[in-house]
Amino acid sequence: MKPTREAVLPVSYTINDTPDAAFLEKCSIAGTVVFADQKELFAIIDQIRAGESAEECARRAACEQGGLQPAAIHSMQMLFGFSRKSAGENAAENTDGDAEGAICGVYFSALADLNDLEAGAATVATAAAATAPAPEVGSRKDAHLALSQNDFAAFLSRTASERAFRIPRWNKAFSPSVHGSAVTRRVLQREQLHTVCSSAVCPNRGECHAHGTATFLILGNSCTRNCRFCAIDHGRPEPPDPSEPQRLAQAARDLGLRHIVITSVTRDDLSDGGASHFAACIHEVRRVLPLATIEVLPSDLGGNMAALAVILKAGPDVFNHNIETVPRLYKTVQPSANYRRSLDVLHYAREHGQGCHVKSGMMVGLGETPSEVRQALADLKEAGCDMVTIGQYLRPTLEHLPVAEFVSPGRFEYYEKIGRELGLASVFAGPLVRSSYRAAEAVMAAAGK
Repeated sequence: MKPTREAVLPVSYTINDTPDAAFLEKCSIAGTVVFADQKELFAIIDQIRAGESAEECARRAACEQGGLQPAAIHSMQMLFGFSRKSAGENAAENTDGDAEGAICGVYFSALADLNDLEAGAATVATAAAATAPAPEVGSRKDAHLALSQNDFAAFLSRTASERAFRIPRWNKAFSPSVHGSAVTRRVLQREQLHTVCSSAVCPNRGECHAHGTATFLILGNSCTRNCRFCAIDHGRPEPPDPSEPQRLAQAARDLGLRHIVITSVTRDDLSDGGASHFAACIHEVRRVLPLATIEVLPSDLGGNMAALAVILKAGPDVFNHNIETVPRLYKTVQPSANYRRSLDVLHYAREHGQGCHVKSGMMVGLGETPSEVRQALADLKEAGCDMVTIGQYLRPTLEHLPVAEFVSPGRFEYYEKIGRELGLASVFAGPLVRSSYRAAEAVMAAAGK
């Protein structure tokens, strides 16, 4: 007769929905459930080796025990952390004070591309998952890992499969104050202004509106480019409205803004890419709110440095231009843009920006690797950036690129650490961080205040 789960597993499980860097440091094991075409291939659990991160362990185990080539795994997502302690009030204590048999680990999902799998790899992977031995145990704390390994792995694999395509809790946006949000919307509607908050379906628009802030979107609401991540309408835009700078400044004054962020749709149809309109907005805000700081977020202006000089001469406090993603993904994510051209724009702003802060931002969760993000941060530092934002890509509609990975809070902490080590003055990284999210705080941080 097959024993019951209670008789076989004298342990209790605890799931950690938001494992942070401190939790990951305590982990001794890592598991992976591997999918291809949204179908589960296999699940593996293994012990983390010395000098190996949890993610590196999960990736290695999937390749070694699952028969996959490293190139077949194109993204990994941290699903949850887990801990397990021996049951019973009289569990023996280790010298560290932990209950004997206590285990701390983390589970990932991995997406594999069937086109990159070697012949028969999926069959090998399935067989490996069924016959994979328990991880090596070398201490009393690890001893319970071998106990009923099949039941333990099955529990974790089942939990991982249930969560693999679910948006994690850390990607839930703030619920706004109805009053504050309504006041902001009323001012914007009165002045007939667009915001990137609404046009790009930003997850933070409720929070920002509740705090009386918004990122103004000038030069219309229709973009001449059709990037595969962006929700802003694509089409033939209207001519620039000469009254827009005055209406924008009036709205900024009525909202009581101390830091104004101005961005625009890409206007490749205009000879200067809309640079003169940006300058007019800066001048008008300066006239109405002389003590406010101004941040501009233009496109690459087609690489027109003379047009860029027009914006910089107007004297913004922050010049922001987003690289959006790593070089390898440019053709997929924004085929009309160019990574090197964007770096050149940032470098020009550093050289000719009259002392303004230079800022950039990027999305993660599109299939990039941590090493590619690290290199992009190094490129931004070399180009002259002192401020960088990194946030989770969220698919605005089914017509846009799918999310390859929901990046864990612990990984965002890692990106912030790397940015600081590279010498960037301000690095804001997190699931809901966007280029202009809490922009005034970023300026204060960069200034060391």
